Amino acid sequence: MATPDIGKSISEGYGRGMDRVGSWLPTLAVFAGLSALVAGVSAQVQASLVPDAEDVFKAIFDGGFDAADLRTLTLVGAVSTALNMLIGFGIYVVLGGALHRERHGADGSIPGPGSAIPALLAGIGALMPKAAILVAIMFGAQVLGVVIGTLGTLIGLVLWIAYIMLAIRWIYAPIIAGGGEATGDAAFERSEGVVKGSWWGTFGSFIVIGLATVVPFVIGGLIVGAIVPGAFLSAAASSFVIALVGMPIFASALESAWSQVEGGAGGDMPPTPPLAGEHLPPTHPSVQPPANEPPTGPFV
Repeated sequence: MATPDIGKSISEGYGRGMDRVGSWLPTLAVFAGLSALVAGVSAQVQASLVPDAEDVFKAIFDGGFDAADLRTLTLVGAVSTALNMLIGFGIYVVLGGALHRERHGADGSIPGPGSAIPALLAGIGALMPKAAILVAIMFGAQVLGVVIGTLGTLIGLVLWIAYIMLAIRWIYAPIIAGGGEATGDAAFERSEGVVKGSWWGTFGSFIVIGLATVVPFVIGGLIVGAIVPGAFLSAAASSFVIALVGMPIFASALESAWSQVEGGAGGDMPPTPPLAGEHLPPTHPSVQPPANEPPTGPFV
């Protein structure tokens, strides 16, 4: 199967992503604010439970750290990571899906700030249950080493490998779900169909794409966080910057990559109908029934 053109993905990531930041700003601010709240609360809880957190991490290298404090810090951090992973999944569904629909001539708008949270939750729901599997694997990889010792560290290493393998196989699922082509397991299977046979090429491509479109904003966020005083505000400010600008650009780069390789998934698949009450985006235009033919299927 094909792998995306790295240069084109990065170029479109910055071009279309930065172009949308202004028009999407109110909704992006809600998404970024939610991510910042999770990061800030986590940092404040860590600081409250382990006031000498910096000394604990320094002591790790000296061999004299307090195992209980390290376990507390790791568990709180892992919970924060899990929540922000889910938020990220939802953001990529909403933003990447809008860009993909626009590319195919359909409505590329995103919900306003008042509807941002329901849209985010619907986006997360559109990726269940496999998104939850990824989050669980990540959580286990982070905490097992400090919870059950050496054996947990070995199991955690296996989980890290499993996470990377699955994350690359399922990399396009948020765009597929957001574009209305498929949701749930079908979106992940469609992504697998494209990545199959080119896992290493896809992995290498997204290492470079991530370094170009994510790392600069992570560094920028860390710099902002280092300037802002206080555990809560520092972590919140850092996360806000990353989510506000970095996520739209990566979502755009991811959508660009998918648009280049989607033909390798075996053609368009019919979308999975949303559950009652879900605020999923309009159906991908290329999978709608012809105007002169009535829709058919078991869900009509």
